[in-house]
Formats: sequence, C-alpha cells, structure tokens
Amino acid sequence: MFPMDQNELPSVGWAGFLDWQYMLQSFGALVLATTLGAVIAFHPTTQRSVDTREEAELPKVLIMYALVGAVIGEIVLKYGMVVGFVIFGLGGLMRRLSCARRRAPAGTGARPPCRRRRPRS
Repeated sequence: MFPMDQNELPSVGWAGFLDWQYMLQSFGALVLATTLGAVIAFHPTTQRSVDTREEAELPKVLIMYALVGAVIGEIVLKYGMVVGFVIFGLGGLMRRLSCARRRAPAGTGARPPCRRRRPRS
C-alpha cells in the first residue's frame, strides 16, 4: 500500500548504546546544558521576590527548558533537521492549542482569562 522510502532513518537498535563516542558527547552536552541552565536560573539578576508557587518553580522550569533543548539538539545532530522541524512544530502546535496562563500587567495582581475559540453552533 505504501511504497518503501529510500530515505529511511538509520536504526541501530540496542547496539546504539555501544557507540561510546556518541554517548559521551551526548552526556557532555546534557551536563553543559544543565549547568548553563542553572547559571541562568540562579543568576542574581533573575532573583526577585516570590509571590506565587509558579514563580518559585521558575528556576526548575528554566533548567528543564535547557535540558529539553539539549536533547532536541542531539536528536537533530544525529538524524537531521527534518526531525527538529517536526518536534518544534508539534511543540508550537501544542502551545498554541493549550490554555497557558499569560502574565498579568505589572502591579495589577490579576491574571487575564484564558481565551479559547469556541466552535460556533
């Protein structure tokens, strides 16, 4: 039914864990990304008063963003840019369709409501 594509992704299976050079390079990239994410998250200029739980969780979120970015970077290096476009496209689509809270204007203390498009009846 579907013709075989000549441009298949390389599949190494469990033998990929024996590629020590790639494993060390990937581990080094993850450690570097986590370290730099922690430097950004806990930098003195980013410290401020914590009023809500979301603000208290911000350093962990920044470190996680750095870690996810490093993993996606390693995947793109190994398998090509098309995989990166697919991952970022799906992430953008999920972000667009989710009801993420937006920051309130400074000093108001209120959050704007989530505005979703409702289907017309």
